[in-house]
Amino acid sequence: MYVSKEAHYSLQKIGDIQNIETRIIDTLEMGQMDTEDLKRKMSSKSPALVAVAIGGTFKGAIDDQSAISDAIAQVNPPAVYKHLDAALFGGYLPFLKDETARHIVDAKKSGFDSVAVSGHKFLSMNEPIGIFICRKEILGSVNENPVEYLNGTIPTLNCSRSGFDALKLFWRIKSLGEEGLREEADHTLAMAELFYNTLKSAGVECWRNPYSDTIIFRRPRREIIKNCGADMVISVHQNFYPDGTRRGAQVFFRKGSESGKRLAICVQERLNAMPSATNSAQPLIGDYYMLQCTEAPSVIVECGFLSNAEDERLLLTEEYREDVAYAVFAGAVNYFT
Repeated sequence: MYVSKEAHYSLQKIGDIQNIETRIIDTLEMGQMDTEDLKRKMSSKSPALVAVAIGGTFKGAIDDQSAISDAIAQVNPPAVYKHLDAALFGGYLPFLKDETARHIVDAKKSGFDSVAVSGHKFLSMNEPIGIFICRKEILGSVNENPVEYLNGTIPTLNCSRSGFDALKLFWRIKSLGEEGLREEADHTLAMAELFYNTLKSAGVECWRNPYSDTIIFRRPRREIIKNCGADMVISVHQNFYPDGTRRGAQVFFRKGSESGKRLAICVQERLNAMPSATNSAQPLIGDYYMLQCTEAPSVIVECGFLSNAEDERLLLTEEYREDVAYAVFAGAVNYFT
């Protein structure tokens, strides 16, 4: 298996569990797989399973599928399987107006064999849900052993499955519809673009990959971290909750992190002071993965509830987006002053 060092750690974990030889491929500066390194490390004598990252974990980079295909063709292994890890990006890329973006997750255009998408990320389900989509011939290969007492074969990769999760996901997709998903996809990237431009206009050195909702900052020097603590993590999201009456911007911080709490208060105060604020909230403790990733002050900012009709309407307006982007920026600045 060939996987880039910027891809999600679960891919390497799968290789270990399945006892597959895994070769880690270097990446370019912005996080894309280095296809020259792929050619150097790929064997021409063994079948190749290539894990393509569609949105790296920290930089939001999208591996170049065309360049990967060219590298494979030059090495010419006896068999090839290309899988797309599109946990977050796979939820919104198909609905963007940009045709090039849609082609990334179009098997007919890009020639991949399967794709994995998370139902609990862009699609906003309230518990982990994994979606695996593959070509029909791939599905057929796992259906060759019928189960006698079930009078047929089981078209799933494992034996445990939740029919209720599938129903919830179906409800989510159908209730939004194609147009609703398109609006949320455009909104997600518009918010990232606004925050990025706000930072750039203030002279903050940062980067953003195409079609990514992730903004990249240069890692501060060790002495700056030690002497000034000049490092933070701000993860920006749109909220979703089964109770459609909940609304407003909300900030979360990690329990026990005093610096995270102070940062959360700074950002929440700015959000509460927005002319377009819908309520006055207090920052809350949150037990979320993003808050456990670092000892640096870190917060999650939920800009509003997509499950509330009024909040959704606001989130789709440029004025509210600008208010939120500036409030988050100003709160971060206040933390340091």
